[in-house]
Amino acid sequence: MNDLQIQYQNFHPSAFTKEYLDVKLQRVIRRLPSGSSLKAVFTVENGAITATLRIMTSAGEFFAISKGRFLKDVNRRLMVQVRRQLERWHQRRLSGAARDPVLA
Repeated sequence: MNDLQIQYQNFHPSAFTKEYLDVKLQRVIRRLPSGSSLKAVFTVENGAITATLRIMTSAGEFFAISKGRFLKDVNRRLMVQVRRQLERWHQRRLSGAARDPVLA
């Protein structure tokens, strides 16, 4: 079972915004190894949004940060960063398994 935690600082998101972010982050957490945790923090300061995402897995830690004026754009950039990191980790894992004589 994976753990998902979302925090909002300096603003109160609408039900639609909460649902939107939850759906996007659930897609990420489903791709993680069992026992992983994901913490997302969305902060509004001076009209700008900062989003940070920290993922802790048995394979290591992943981190992304995005800033901007519009939540949808900030979240999209955050998801791109995390997706790239997870794809690189997955490729390294697969290439390592292919070279391991025990697994060959």
